Amino acid sequence: MDGQRSSAHKVRLFLAISSVNSLALMSVAPLINPYLRNLGMSAAFVGLYFAVAAVVEGGAAFVGGFLADTFGRRPMWMAGKAFQIAGFIVLASGVRGSGILMGAVLGGLGQIGSGAVSALQADVSETRWRATFFAALQTVSSLAGIVAPLVGGLIADQYGARWAFVGILPMLAVILGLIRRVEDRLSPVRGHDGAETAARAAHSRPGALRLIRNRVANLVSGIASGPYRRTAVSFLVFLPLNGAANALILVGLPLLLRDRFGLGYVGISALNTAVCVGSVATMMLGARLADRFGRRRAMLVSILWCALVYWFAPVLRSPSQFYGLLFLDGLVGNAANGAFMATLMECVPDRVRATYSGVGSGSTALGAALGSLAAGLCYTISPMLPILVGATLFTACAVIAVLFVEETGPGAAAIELPTA
Repeated sequence: MDGQRSSAHKVRLFLAISSVNSLALMSVAPLINPYLRNLGMSAAFVGLYFAVAAVVEGGAAFVGGFLADTFGRRPMWMAGKAFQIAGFIVLASGVRGSGILMGAVLGGLGQIGSGAVSALQADVSETRWRATFFAALQTVSSLAGIVAPLVGGLIADQYGARWAFVGILPMLAVILGLIRRVEDRLSPVRGHDGAETAARAAHSRPGALRLIRNRVANLVSGIASGPYRRTAVSFLVFLPLNGAANALILVGLPLLLRDRFGLGYVGISALNTAVCVGSVATMMLGARLADRFGRRRAMLVSILWCALVYWFAPVLRSPSQFYGLLFLDGLVGNAANGAFMATLMECVPDRVRATYSGVGSGSTALGAALGSLAAGLCYTISPMLPILVGATLFTACAVIAVLFVEETGPGAAAIELPTA
């Protein structure tokens, strides 16, 4: 009973963190793109801003995953949140020109804890309900995303986007305090090895290099001896393509709606609301079905739907039609988010989960960097081109998922090979 109460407390803590975090970030995330345009920045500069953020995110997530499995996951999560706060302070300061790119850099460094977050979330869940747990976190985020973007847009339209950025800073500080209460479960052996390695790294450069080599070797060994090697490798190709596809649409679509239809902050923020309304309707159902009948089927339906839906963008003629498109994307495309997250954590052994998740987040962010740059350049050629290129990459992701992703949930036959 004590164990069940402890597990329930941990789940509630993560749900609380996810709720506050989503309310804060989703209220301002849609504002950055039009905010930059209202400062007089070109579409190419907007693409550059998000590309810089994604490049830094990729490096930070990659390094952060290794550090989290060595020195602890909670400290890396807290460090990432502190960088994120600093990034929004830069945006709130109203700096213009190339100086605003510092906000992109600091925001990107905020992803140094992304691998640690995924590993900590996996720690508090069990295999039989892990997809449901990840979906619950995503559903909380989507519920916040129904209202938060509109509130942020209203504040920005009334008082300016800078005040919306200022308004979330106390909420991010509260999250930092909640993270301090998260239990960081690392095995004594791993913690001891990490301390010895850290001591060596502090005294000599070869020690630091040895630490990196050891962690890379540990990751490769974990993938090679893990239960789903083919899936683990295929995700390292799937994730950057998916990141690029999402970036092309997330950068290109707000530019299109602002320039073609003259939408303000509220109108552009409503894009996020449309996705979240669709996601809330099916995300928990999709996760429950994935935990009961298998995750691969849910993932295949989701990614095939994403590959299909954006090919219809060129025939849309009004903002309401674009909102409907994004609602359908959220309704089916996000229904398998829990299955995706559970599969990503289960395709490698526990000892390398933060490292693997960090590498995955890093590769996604690097793909997003290329996608963001491409979006800005493609938009100068044709406003619809970024969306069509994104649809093409979603199609490539669907092919990879069909050919290589394995079932890791119910009915899976996983064999973890012994390490040397």
